[in-house]
Parts: sequence; C-alpha cells; structure tokens
Amino acid sequence: MLFDLSVIAGIGHGYPTPDGREDSDGRAVAAPAATVIYAGGKSSRFKPKRGLTRPATGHYSFAMSEANRTSNIEVEFKRLEKRVDELVATIHQLKDENRALRQRQDSHSVEKTSLLNRNEQVRARVEAMIGRLRAMEHGA
Repeated sequence: MLFDLSVIAGIGHGYPTPDGREDSDGRAVAAPAATVIYAGGKSSRFKPKRGLTRPATGHYSFAMSEANRTSNIEVEFKRLEKRVDELVATIHQLKDENRALRQRQDSHSVEKTSLLNRNEQVRARVEAMIGRLRAMEHGA
C-alpha cells in the first residue's frame, strides 16, 4: 500500500506544513486528499482527519513533570517507610504481649495442677472421715 508523503508527514493535523503554510487564523492548511494505491492496482482517495494532538511530541513540561514524579516517588517511599516502621513496632509489641501471655498461661497451668492436687487431698480426707463416721455408727 502506498501513501502520499503529505499524509505520512502529518499535514492537515492543524500544524504548519513542512513549507510553513498556515491559514489566516494561524492554523495549518488542510492537506489535500491523498491517493492510496493498493497492490492490485486499485486506488482510492484518502483525506486525513484533523488530529487532536501533535504527533510525536513530548510532554511540554518534561523537567517539571520529572521532578514532580521524583517527588511523588519520594513521598510514596517515605509513606511506605513510615508504615514499615509502624508494622515493626506492632510486631515487637505483639511479641512482648505474646511472651507475657505465655508466661501467664504457664503460671495458670502450674496453679491448676496445684489446685487439682489439693482437691484430690481434700477428697481423700473427706472420704476417710466418712469411713470413720460409718465405722463409729456401726460400732455404737
């Protein structure tokens, strides 16, 4: 497929033509319709549409945009660093709390064992008393 060079050069997109021609209001003159020739020998008329943006142009404030992007990245890194510090502090707090809870659980376990032993001793004494009372009742 062959294109007229005026189409490829972007003429008719609202920007000055390569030779600098413009309308009276400062807009570029519209490109003439191009002829597209297909491989089979057929041809058709092609009029380029007016584009909204200039083709192959960069950001008009690249330096400011780059500084702003760097600033945004630094702000994001500071925010993430603060969040990581908060998480590390939370981890230390949870570890201390976990350690205290384990010690408390161990002391409760020891106390439970002690209470179960004392309960067993009291039960044995009460059963011995009941046995003596029955023996006294039968002996009297």
